[in-house]
Amino acid sequence: MPVFKVSKSLFHLSAIATCALMTTNLFADTVLVEEEFNNYSFGPPIHSSIPAPGSTHNVTSTPIFLGDGNVMLQEFNILMNSNVTISTSQPIFPAAFKYNPQTEGAISNLTASLITIPAFAIGQLKGFAQARIFALQDNQLYFHNIDTYATDDDTTLRVSSPLTQNDFIGIGPNVIIPNAHPDFSGNEIFFGVGIDIAPIGYDPNKLESLMVFFDDPTIRISARPIPEPASILLLGAPALIFLKRKRKFQRATFQIT
Repeated sequence: MPVFKVSKSLFHLSAIATCALMTTNLFADTVLVEEEFNNYSFGPPIHSSIPAPGSTHNVTSTPIFLGDGNVMLQEFNILMNSNVTISTSQPIFPAAFKYNPQTEGAISNLTASLITIPAFAIGQLKGFAQARIFALQDNQLYFHNIDTYATDDDTTLRVSSPLTQNDFIGIGPNVIIPNAHPDFSGNEIFFGVGIDIAPIGYDPNKLESLMVFFDDPTIRISARPIPEPASILLLGAPALIFLKRKRKFQRATFQIT
């Protein structure tokens, strides 16, 4: 009786062909990770409302070396001369955090995460902090609060639930726009992260500082099903593709059935 030998490569090709006949759609997941903050830009400080005359609500952002790598430091300098609580934030846009729904697939949903580190206060300033994800599209900025925490909380990984475009709302320099949302099937989106601070403990009429830190922001984007015949063609591609760059941040694309 003749003996037939089948190579692993031939077996894999056969399996791919079988899957191609059985699979009607693929989901494409894109993971954006920033580890060292070597290449980024940032927007101007933004507030939840117009600051009172004579008050100060400033924030500056810069990466610093902490432990075994860089983390992002956001230093808030706040002088409160009003009882009206105003929150302040500044979006950080890592260079790798961009996604084009027109060429990479409309976004079904996404999840966002980052690690927060206990804040350091100069003075009595304390506050509620909100870890935020930002989306900049067609010159309009949007945001969603991943999690709310106290500025002296322990180091914690904060993860959002799956977010759709309606979970984001618009924001301007001094105004929140509740009815504005990004278009997850529209033009290119630049994603950002940052911490928003609302003071709750402070010395009135005295400029005080609060330094907050965060690390390893990650965004996982789930695209809508890729229609045939594109899904069959993608089955011939590697199941996992990492686009590594000389900088430490990475962009990874997954094809998942």
